[in-house]
Amino acid sequence: MMLYGCSSPASHRPYWECGEMDDRSDSSVCRDGARQIVYAWANDAPSKKLPKGVGFRVGGDTEIQYIVVQMHYRNKFRDGQKDFSGVSLHMTYEHLPFQAGFYILGNYGYIPPATKDFHLESACVWERDEVVTPFAYRTHSHNLGVVTSGYRIRDDVWTEMGRMSPQQPQMFYNISVPGIDIRRGDILAARCTMTSTRTRPTIIGFRRKKLLCDTLNQPKYPDELRERKEELDQRERQLEERELKVREKELDERERQLEERELKVMEKLNETISISRQLREREMKVRKELEERERLLEKREQKVKETERKHNTPKCRGLTEEEVAIERIDMQIRVFHETRKFLAQSNQQGGSK
Repeated sequence: MMLYGCSSPASHRPYWECGEMDDRSDSSVCRDGARQIVYAWANDAPSKKLPKGVGFRVGGDTEIQYIVVQMHYRNKFRDGQKDFSGVSLHMTYEHLPFQAGFYILGNYGYIPPATKDFHLESACVWERDEVVTPFAYRTHSHNLGVVTSGYRIRDDVWTEMGRMSPQQPQMFYNISVPGIDIRRGDILAARCTMTSTRTRPTIIGFRRKKLLCDTLNQPKYPDELRERKEELDQRERQLEERELKVREKELDERERQLEERELKVMEKLNETISISRQLREREMKVRKELEERERLLEKREQKVKETERKHNTPKCRGLTEEEVAIERIDMQIRVFHETRKFLAQSNQQGGSK
């Protein structure tokens, strides 16, 4: 008989088949597949009472909102036979100084056929900050289990916490060394010894023809440590939130600065484009003026040449051919100086740009 705590049961019917242990179907124990052991009993074991001041936290803000009882049967019921199995729980709203919990060491694999004293072993490192005190243990396996033992390993020193045959009444026995504790860095280990006379390998599993081997330790957490842990968790969450706010503020400030820089760059770019457009317009205007000036000068030069041809021939003025050539050169020089003067005035009007 197993007593599980669930945030939500797999079914809200009075009873249902719950052979699947860890899935999220209607045939599981808990809807989300996460189940917490509250109590376990087998093989006509006597009842077990928790020490004074020790209890399991359920309801409220815990993950245990429902209690589900799971029954394992070795044989079928006879016709008319009824089951009155059950367990009594004592509930209280009183604040208890110690909180109870389970730590399970289990094994997976298979047992070779026709093998005596075959060992299955497991070990885990205690990585929590809480210092816990184990006060009870329970061994469990199916038909092939001979003996199961659990140990605490600290600084290479093995301390046996419990040893029992799983064929005996499967109850919670008192710890072998009362008063020992478990701290961060300790190793918790378990060994299951099996003997098989079967002709085929036996696979680890939850059915009777398969094999299950685990060790359950019941530690109690001092309430002060639990409250201290909750306080530290709260402070850590507050620090994370504060850090997130600071980072968001920094990112907002950087984004604002980047936007301002982008606006300034765009303004500068628009100003540059405007100046470039003005320069192009001025350049085109100057070119038109120069072209017009050159056209006028060409007309003027043609007019001068026609006048020369009519009135300033050597015969009319009595000039020699050499004097006529010199006078033409002087006129070309004057045209050249007038063109330079016009270009200089145009540049002054256009500015230094």
